[in-house]
Amino acid sequence: MFNINTYNMKISLLMKQASGLIPVSVLMSLSSFSVMATGSTPANELLESVSSQTYKESCLTKNLKNFGFGTPSFMMKEASHQPMRVQINSSVKSEVIVDENFSKWTAGTQSEPSTEMVTDEQLAELMDYTGDWTAFRMYEAGGAGYMGFDEIGDEGPGYLKSPNFDFKDGGNYWRLICHVKNVNSNMQGQALQLFVLDEAISSMISASTQPMQYEEWCDCEWVGSSSSALTSFMVLGWQGKVLIDGFRLEKLIFPLATPVISDAELLPDGSVKLSWEKVDGATSYTIEVQRGLDIIMTEEYGDIDSCILNFEIEGDGLYAFHVTAHNGEDISYPGYKAVTLLPQYVGATVAKAATDITETGFTANWEAADFASAYLVMPTVTHTAAENGEDFYYLNELFANVPESADMYAPIQIAPLLGLEGIDMYMSRAGWSVDMGIFVRLTPEMPMLALTNQYAMYGLEGALLSPVTDYSVGNGKVKVSGMALSSVDDMVMLCGFVDAEGNLYSSETFEITTEGTMFEVELTGGQPDSRFVFKISETVEGGDMALIPMLSVSTVLNEGETVTVPDETVHTGKVTETRVEVPVNDYNKYSYCVQGYFSTGLMGAVSEVIDVNEGSSVSALEAVGEGKVYTAGGIVNLVNPAGLICEIYTLDGKCVYTTSATASQVRLAKGMYVVRIGDKSFKVLN
Repeated sequence: MFNINTYNMKISLLMKQASGLIPVSVLMSLSSFSVMATGSTPANELLESVSSQTYKESCLTKNLKNFGFGTPSFMMKEASHQPMRVQINSSVKSEVIVDENFSKWTAGTQSEPSTEMVTDEQLAELMDYTGDWTAFRMYEAGGAGYMGFDEIGDEGPGYLKSPNFDFKDGGNYWRLICHVKNVNSNMQGQALQLFVLDEAISSMISASTQPMQYEEWCDCEWVGSSSSALTSFMVLGWQGKVLIDGFRLEKLIFPLATPVISDAELLPDGSVKLSWEKVDGATSYTIEVQRGLDIIMTEEYGDIDSCILNFEIEGDGLYAFHVTAHNGEDISYPGYKAVTLLPQYVGATVAKAATDITETGFTANWEAADFASAYLVMPTVTHTAAENGEDFYYLNELFANVPESADMYAPIQIAPLLGLEGIDMYMSRAGWSVDMGIFVRLTPEMPMLALTNQYAMYGLEGALLSPVTDYSVGNGKVKVSGMALSSVDDMVMLCGFVDAEGNLYSSETFEITTEGTMFEVELTGGQPDSRFVFKISETVEGGDMALIPMLSVSTVLNEGETVTVPDETVHTGKVTETRVEVPVNDYNKYSYCVQGYFSTGLMGAVSEVIDVNEGSSVSALEAVGEGKVYTAGGIVNLVNPAGLICEIYTLDGKCVYTTSATASQVRLAKGMYVVRIGDKSFKVLN
């Protein structure tokens, strides 16, 4: 049984995301909560409320700002893919720069570190390598260093930052090995974080983590590159309480030069052409494709300088490519390029005649659109009531199309006035619209639409509207039912009709509460060419949010009444046909259109409308040799270049047409026919 108390915190957070504390321009640009987000102070306060991870971010930002580093969003976008996984074998030479073993850190013990925080001045004596080491909340621990944690304040974890090293001349590659032990019983799975900094320009070179062992010593190893003469290394555990007794930094020399990746081009068919400059002495190359922290593809190639890669592009389209050169045992440091693989456009889809039409459905067909990775097939039904008292649904929505990824930290915002469109992706039927809404799953099992009126002053009232249709059928009566709940306080919802001039009429109101309300409202006086509207009417000052996990809009038809509405959308992958399972008969006539898309923000033009019942065939463009048969406008078209005998039969076996012409047309009454060309036969619907 639904208990909204379970979700009060999540609703509150969702409410904050849409709150007026965040400027409209900032809110509209947010498609997810990022632990490294930047922006206004209210936005950062919001982040602190949704994740303890942000506490770590605020501590990190404070520490980095001490050194003049300050753009966390840059850190995530540009540094998330480095350092890379790099092969190290006997062909790679190394030169030790630093090899600290913390043998001078003798005060205290590993189980009871010293209570005196090590100062930067003391570091000069405690470290074997001379230079400007920096430490924060670090303590001596009997032959080890101890990175502590501020349990009370907000200063965060202890860290160790190295002096600057010159990687500009004499080799750009390095390896860092830290010997560490995680002794934090409250965070046994924490990792050791490394930040590589370019202090010459106060920027982040790279950021990544390596796993630690709880109560066991282990090596955390990174391999990376830098071209800065002022490169420093900063290590920490996000929740502190880490022992370290080894910090070894090496300069690496690879026998082969690093391949330079010149381009990663997204092609219209969705594949990627990767190009690089050949390396002298190389005989083969290894290609790795990285998404986030995962290597999603590894391919081996010979002595070439480009290849075609096929993989499914997801999300924001940010990928990294690594190219490693080989010649026997000799290897290179991987060439690296991070790109956003998003097309500039998605081509228009060209819909084709339906095929395989039966009483249980039809196959929709279309030509592939440039850069489309998936398609929406949007059927429209013209339904005629066979008898009085027939229930008919304009909408019966459970929001099942909201993706699992649209959780509290990555809700999907729709506001067409601000350029955030794509509602047809998430509603079960096309053609509905919303002025300000959020699709979200409060839990994996609870998808919903949230409407908010917090931007009513901008004309965004928090309203859901239907396509234009005839609401005069069923004696103009419409039943609206479902469930909704408010976020801040009890609120009033309104449902009614809007005429062609945009005037509201025949509306009713009802109240919903923060505990959740099941509602059922009857509207009367529906007219043709109208839109149904479901919107927020009255809330507390400052606005509220209505969360709707289910919504049904229906009527009871009289015999012979006809109404045309969108039917349920079919979602497909990268294909050019799909089966649409619907009842095709005298009472249900169908048409459809197709829209290709790359992502929510990259939608192609909607195709022309294809009428399934007229101008379509059971097997349109059926091929026999090089011949084909199709119907259009009540005419059966026969293309027969081989000059075979062509015969058309009714279903009761009567031959109604015979020819051996290479091309012919015959007008026939509507119905199902069997066409035989040579020894092949199939059915067509005229």
